[in-house]
Amino acid sequence: MGWTNSVPIFYDDVIYILQDEISRYTLPYIDNMPIREPATRYEKPDSTLEVLEKNPRIREFIFEHMRNIIILLVNLQWKVIRL
Repeated sequence: MGWTNSVPIFYDDVIYILQDEISRYTLPYIDNMPIREPATRYEKPDSTLEVLEKNPRIREFIFEHMRNIIILLVNLQWKVIRL
């Protein structure tokens, strides 16, 4: 009976750790943490996509999505260390 409640306890821990980011970036599920995509694809009027100024091979919406992933991972890492 020792591991019976491990899944809901883990889920509650993840919700507690990510409580500041849940409304902006994710809504964790039991075994999954989907990350929301950016609100826009940064399309220009000519149907091309905006790219980063310093690296024109990277599209702006990809960069924003990767930044959101990094925010979540860093918060998971540092908040778990502090627990």
